[in-house]
Amino acid sequence: MKRQLVGLLACALTTTTALSAFTKPAKAISVGEALGIAAGGAAAGILINNQVKAHHHSYQPPQAEYDRGLRDGEERLKYDNPRHSSAYDRGYENGMRENSY
Repeated sequence: MKRQLVGLLACALTTTTALSAFTKPAKAISVGEALGIAAGGAAAGILINNQVKAHHHSYQPPQAEYDRGLRDGEERLKYDNPRHSSAYDRGYENGMRENSY
Protein backbone atom coordinates (compact mmCIF):
# COMPACT_ATOMS: atom_id res chain seq x y z
CA MET A 1 0.00 0.00 0.00
CA LYS A 2 2.85 2.39 0.84
CA ARG A 3 4.45 1.70 -2.54
CA GLN A 4 1.23 2.52 -4.35
CA LEU A 5 0.87 5.75 -2.39
CA VAL A 6 4.48 6.74 -3.11
CA GLY A 7 3.99 5.96 -6.78
CA LEU A 8 0.80 8.00 -6.98
CA LEU A 9 2.37 10.95 -5.14
CA ALA A 10 5.44 10.89 -7.39
CA CYS A 11 3.25 10.77 -10.48
CA ALA A 12 1.11 13.66 -9.21
CA LEU A 13 4.17 15.74 -8.36
CA THR A 14 5.74 15.09 -11.76
CA THR A 15 2.52 15.95 -13.57
CA THR A 16 2.10 19.14 -11.57
CA THR A 17 5.69 20.17 -12.27
CA ALA A 18 5.35 19.47 -15.98
CA LEU A 19 2.07 21.37 -16.22
CA SER A 20 3.45 24.38 -14.37
CA ALA A 21 6.46 24.45 -16.68
CA PHE A 22 4.22 24.63 -19.74
CA THR A 23 1.63 27.08 -18.41
CA LYS A 24 4.07 29.96 -17.97
CA PRO A 25 3.81 32.80 -20.44
CA ALA A 26 5.41 31.98 -23.76
CA LYS A 27 9.15 31.89 -23.27
CA ALA A 28 11.85 29.48 -24.21
CA ILE A 29 12.77 27.02 -21.51
CA SER A 30 16.37 26.57 -20.60
CA VAL A 31 18.32 23.37 -21.10
CA GLY A 32 18.22 22.79 -17.34
CA GLU A 33 14.43 23.06 -17.26
CA ALA A 34 14.11 20.69 -20.21
CA LEU A 35 16.41 18.17 -18.51
CA GLY A 36 14.44 18.51 -15.28
CA ILE A 37 11.17 17.79 -17.05
CA ALA A 38 12.71 14.81 -18.85
CA ALA A 39 14.18 13.44 -15.62
CA GLY A 40 10.84 13.82 -13.85
CA GLY A 41 9.03 12.00 -16.63
CA ALA A 42 11.58 9.20 -16.60
CA ALA A 43 11.32 8.88 -12.81
CA ALA A 44 7.52 8.72 -13.00
CA GLY A 45 7.74 6.05 -15.69
CA ILE A 46 10.12 3.97 -13.58
CA LEU A 47 7.86 4.26 -10.51
CA ILE A 48 4.77 3.27 -12.47
CA ASN A 49 6.61 0.32 -14.03
CA ASN A 50 7.76 -0.83 -10.59
CA GLN A 51 4.18 -0.63 -9.29
CA VAL A 52 2.93 -2.80 -12.13
CA LYS A 53 5.67 -5.38 -11.54
CA ALA A 54 5.09 -5.41 -7.77
CA HIS A 55 1.39 -6.10 -8.25
CA HIS A 56 2.06 -8.77 -10.88
CA HIS A 57 4.26 -10.75 -8.48
CA SER A 58 2.30 -10.19 -5.26
CA TYR A 59 0.47 -13.02 -3.46
CA GLN A 60 -2.93 -14.01 -4.80
CA PRO A 61 -5.25 -16.55 -3.14
CA PRO A 62 -5.26 -20.02 -4.76
CA GLN A 63 -8.84 -19.65 -6.02
CA ALA A 64 -7.95 -16.38 -7.75
CA GLU A 65 -4.90 -18.03 -9.33
CA TYR A 66 -7.01 -20.98 -10.50
CA ASP A 67 -9.65 -18.67 -11.99
CA ARG A 68 -6.99 -16.62 -13.79
CA GLY A 69 -5.39 -19.80 -15.15
CA LEU A 70 -8.78 -21.17 -16.24
CA ARG A 71 -9.61 -17.93 -18.08
CA ASP A 72 -6.16 -17.81 -19.73
CA GLY A 73 -6.52 -21.42 -20.86
CA GLU A 74 -10.07 -21.00 -22.15
CA GLU A 75 -9.07 -17.94 -24.15
CA ARG A 76 -5.84 -19.61 -25.33
CA LEU A 77 -3.77 -16.79 -23.85
CA LYS A 78 -0.05 -17.06 -23.19
CA TYR A 79 0.88 -19.13 -20.10
CA ASP A 80 1.65 -16.52 -17.42
CA ASN A 81 2.51 -17.90 -13.98
CA PRO A 82 5.12 -15.58 -12.39
CA ARG A 83 4.28 -16.81 -8.88
CA HIS A 84 4.75 -20.49 -9.87
CA SER A 85 1.32 -21.33 -8.52
CA SER A 86 0.08 -24.91 -8.83
CA ALA A 87 -3.50 -23.55 -8.72
CA TYR A 88 -2.78 -21.50 -11.87
CA ASP A 89 -1.32 -24.60 -13.53
CA ARG A 90 -4.47 -26.64 -12.78
CA GLY A 91 -6.73 -23.85 -13.99
CA TYR A 92 -4.74 -23.34 -17.18
CA GLU A 93 -4.77 -27.07 -17.99
CA ASN A 94 -8.52 -27.29 -17.34
CA GLY A 95 -9.16 -24.22 -19.46
CA MET A 96 -7.13 -25.62 -22.36
CA ARG A 97 -8.96 -28.94 -22.04
CA GLU A 98 -12.41 -27.30 -21.97
CA ASN A 99 -11.58 -25.16 -24.99
CA SER A 100 -10.38 -28.10 -27.08
CA TYR A 101 -13.89 -29.56 -27.59
